[in-house]
Amino acid sequence: MCYRDRLGADPVAIDVKNTFVLRPGVSYWHDLGRRLGFHAAINSIVARPKVVVRTPSGETTSRWQADNLT
Repeated sequence: MCYRDRLGADPVAIDVKNTFVLRPGVSYWHDLGRRLGFHAAINSIVARPKVVVRTPSGETTSRWQADNLT
């Protein structure tokens, strides 16, 4: 007897559609010496994929906000 039969768990399918990703950012370099430098950067990743979740009771479509600040 498998997990699904024991617990009555219905199968679920999740589809994620491709999305465009933007990565705007700012970078700064400063030479401290002949062989030494300093680098600082801040970037923002903007990604909003479309996600479809299918269960036996129906289908739900939503857009996830997968943004990130690095």
